[in-house]
Amino acid sequence: MSEDVVETTIVNNQSQENQVRNRYQSGGVNLSNCNFIYARHDSYWTRDYGPMFIANNDNIEIVDFTYNRPRPRDNEIPKKLAASMNVNVREMDLLHCGGNYMSDGVNVAVSTDLVWEENSSKSKEEIYQIMKSYLGIVGGNFWM
Repeated sequence: MSEDVVETTIVNNQSQENQVRNRYQSGGVNLSNCNFIYARHDSYWTRDYGPMFIANNDNIEIVDFTYNRPRPRDNEIPKKLAASMNVNVREMDLLHCGGNYMSDGVNVAVSTDLVWEENSSKSKEEIYQIMKSYLGIVGGNFWM
């Protein structure tokens, strides 16, 4: 991918960046298309705690949710990425594990019912409305 797009890697500090650069270089990664964000994090599960991107008119924005794991530094990564990219953050009032969400990018999404269990203070309709409002997801039953 580094041949065609800029790759962003989250590292704790310069020492870790150097380690990653060495691995990338030995793997043939195009380092001119790599940038690094210094942000302390608890795990490597960026698929789960990483941001959800949306296109709002002509602007790219990040939708942030409360990560459903006890990893507070991971939960802060979307805000830190937004700051480094100079994009807006929209705080979505849901507890969620981002890896439990897939979207086709044009209004359809799937997830398990874990989101209902973890947000038991909200009705299914309220959760649907939040997903529609923040992520553009439409339709009735888009949960598996």
